[in-house]
Amino acid sequence: LQWREMRFWLDQLSTYSQQAAIVIGFAFASFCADNLGDLPWSSRPSLSATFVVSSGVAMTSAISVVCFASHLMLSAGRLAMTTAVKVAVVAVRSRLPIVVCLYVTSLISLFLAAISLTFCMCTHHHAEGESVCVVAGWATLMLFLLGGFGNAIAISGTRALMRQAKGKRGKNFRVPA
Repeated sequence: LQWREMRFWLDQLSTYSQQAAIVIGFAFASFCADNLGDLPWSSRPSLSATFVVSSGVAMTSAISVVCFASHLMLSAGRLAMTTAVKVAVVAVRSRLPIVVCLYVTSLISLFLAAISLTFCMCTHHHAEGESVCVVAGWATLMLFLLGGFGNAIAISGTRALMRQAKGKRGKNFRVPA
């Protein structure tokens, strides 16, 4: 049973690591020379700086997730074989919040980079084009916020369901329709 729990936590670390690798790819792609060269440093320096900093934070946080999760998986595996599986499980569970925090930081930074890049790329030469671009930027921001709000509702609903199931220990438990 302890090995199953250990496998569960190692799978969690592996999942975060894989998802962070995807974030690294997106953040790295945003740093392409075309994007950096086209940033409006003279007319919109704060948006340009926001894009660069948030892309850098996204990439750094995601790389930290991959490195830390890999190290933690190796260390926990070694602990499980040399000391005790229970000790390894405690080690992983106590360090998992760090991985989660870094991963969430990378996601938020990636979203911030995407939004700031959208606003940075709005043209100044055509008033009509700029207004369409600004509307598109705000629409993208609203979609990110709505998606995040929807995810928060789904996560809280799932957690409440899990608490209810745990409280009944599987007896007479029904999933709400």
